[in-house]
Amino acid sequence: MNEGRVLHLCAEIGRPVVWEMTEFVKRQRYRVLIGIKRVLDRTQDTVG
Repeated sequence: MNEGRVLHLCAEIGRPVVWEMTEFVKRQRYRVLIGIKRVLDRTQDTVG
């Protein structure tokens, strides 16, 4: 699993990127986290 990695629609770079959460802290314009969504892999779900 990719814990701590974020798919980010990055205006700074001009395309979607995958960053570690620590990358956001390094950049002044991204230091305030407004919201986040977690994508769940439903193929991993098991029903008893």
